[in-house]
Amino acid sequence: MKLAANNVAQKVIYITDEGRAALEENVSKLFTEFDHHRWELDLAITNLNILTPADADKCITAYISKLEELLKDMANWKNIL
Repeated sequence: MKLAANNVAQKVIYITDEGRAALEENVSKLFTEFDHHRWELDLAITNLNILTPADADKCITAYISKLEELLKDMANWKNIL
């Protein structure tokens, strides 16, 4: 516990190296293992700062590729129907 500037007690939580590694892995998965749920994208973007800039770029690029694949598949279905 620590005392905030406005005299309110705040709980302080620290993340272990193991916890940070797990968090980084799961944030990356939210981008790269695409399953079009909006809340997952919101969660991934909110936590993007956890990743290194290079990993973040890689994840966003993978996400865009998955979206392009999905749109291409949707266009093919539209032509079939």
